Amino acid sequence: FCYYRTHVLKKREGKMMRDILPEDSEIAAVLPEYTERGDSTRLILRDGREILVDCTTRTTLRYLAERRCKSLGLMRTWAARYTHRRSANPVPIDCDLVLVPVKTREPRVPGDNTLAQVNVALAPRLVTEPQTAIEFPGGGRIPVLWSEKTLSAHIAEGRHIHADLIRDQQESVLRRLTQKPWAAEK
Repeated sequence: FCYYRTHVLKKREGKMMRDILPEDSEIAAVLPEYTERGDSTRLILRDGREILVDCTTRTTLRYLAERRCKSLGLMRTWAARYTHRRSANPVPIDCDLVLVPVKTREPRVPGDNTLAQVNVALAPRLVTEPQTAIEFPGGGRIPVLWSEKTLSAHIAEGRHIHADLIRDQQESVLRRLTQKPWAAEK
């Protein structure tokens, strides 16, 4: 899979798109974008490269979740335990990909998606000058429309979820390492 500054993935690639999308740990953000073909998705990678995906953000998120055999709705319901909200909940796909919603655009028509998703596993940084934005350690900056207070709360919730996923993964590894091997047959 060859990357240029921007690579376009087509919707008709369907099922294969799950396999073509970058690894979870490479995704810094998932942004809705208007293109001449309609709603599309721009993936910003950890090193600042970008990929344009020719389908909606929701479909892209669904593909990312399905390749881990997970349901987008169930992940958001699970995350609601942390946020106590019914909507705009994080999407905890994996330890390497915990996506937190942030508002990045105004809708052109009612019902348009206005929320991008930012991967808190990559330790994004909130900046307020000259405009409120989220920056990533490897490059890339996303201007956002929410207040600093709202953004900070969403990022903190995502980091809490991420820390819990890491802790659960570590506990699982420790359990496996400390389990007694099957008794040798006599």
